[in-house]
Amino acid sequence: MNEAAPLRRSTRVLFLTKYGRRAASTRFRVLQYLPYFEQCGLDVEVRPLLGDTYLTQKLDEGRSGALEAVKGMIDRLLTLREVRQFALVVVHMEALPYLPAFFERALTRLGVPYVYDFDDASFHQYDQDLRWIVRRVLSGKIPRVIEGAALVTAGNEYLASYARQFNSNVSIVPTVVDVEKFAPAQAPTPRDRVVIGWIGSPSTAAYVVERERVWQAVTGNRRSSLRLVGAGPVSFGTVEVDARPWREDTETAEVRDFDIGIMPLKDDAWSRGKCGFKLIEYLSCGVPVVASPVGVNARIVQDGETGFLCSTDEQWIARLTQLVDDASLRRAMGARGRDAIRQHWSLQRWGPQLAGLLSNAAREAA
Repeated sequence: MNEAAPLRRSTRVLFLTKYGRRAASTRFRVLQYLPYFEQCGLDVEVRPLLGDTYLTQKLDEGRSGALEAVKGMIDRLLTLREVRQFALVVVHMEALPYLPAFFERALTRLGVPYVYDFDDASFHQYDQDLRWIVRRVLSGKIPRVIEGAALVTAGNEYLASYARQFNSNVSIVPTVVDVEKFAPAQAPTPRDRVVIGWIGSPSTAAYVVERERVWQAVTGNRRSSLRLVGAGPVSFGTVEVDARPWREDTETAEVRDFDIGIMPLKDDAWSRGKCGFKLIEYLSCGVPVVASPVGVNARIVQDGETGFLCSTDEQWIARLTQLVDDASLRRAMGARGRDAIRQHWSLQRWGPQLAGLLSNAAREAA
């Protein structure tokens, strides 16, 4: 394990994130690590390309956010005037989406080493784009960015395997939670219906919508209900849905109030690049899970121990019904799930390791 070794003096590191604090990837792959970075002598500055105003306009107001995007791109370009002040730059996802990799190449020309961090199959938005011009111009972008990086940190094995084609210095750093914050409820809320819960964003809510037949079958007897947090306006016809807005200050409380957590996915290249973060949130809060066996989901979920992995609607219906009917099974699976997260998928486990990786990268660049 790469434990963080304190540097002799404070070393400046610039994180260039795609989004601001509202984005889970920024909070959980960067911001929650700041105390660990500070402990090992890294003086970190975080600059998002698209701030929270952009996401608010897009997700809450249905606006394009075009002006905020233009402002963000201008600010990102101007950052090149300052990058030599930093020993290391960490590029999360990519510096300028839908543009060639000239920003990352400029870092190299300026003699500033960079780390490339990604937790999604962002390369598929180019190499699988339906527009031929995007595929032709940008399909090689992410490989070039990876090739030029001093270090690559990938959220799972699928992403790491892709990165190893272009760079030998690749480390897997999963997206994890602080298990002291994401903890089980002290006293479960007494209620008549078992809450089957999901948390995410409107872009991934489609995976839940695709399983409408499941929710009709499982919640039809009114012994359980479906709760979606952050999905936006969704409708399932006859299925009653408790749709709630996502807020950072209520995120943990929402998750720990679930009785069962779900993560349906489509088995495609994009989904195989996902990091199973919903499952990590649920299990850390002692909530048993039912999930599609796609990508890293099959590693996070111990089938039959911490939850169930289901492919067909029939399997989903059977396993959800089993959990709805058996409170003791839910408790046992949830407890085993939390233990697994504490050992393998927690901030407490990965904080020192990521800080160590970046400290070593900064030291080698000095």
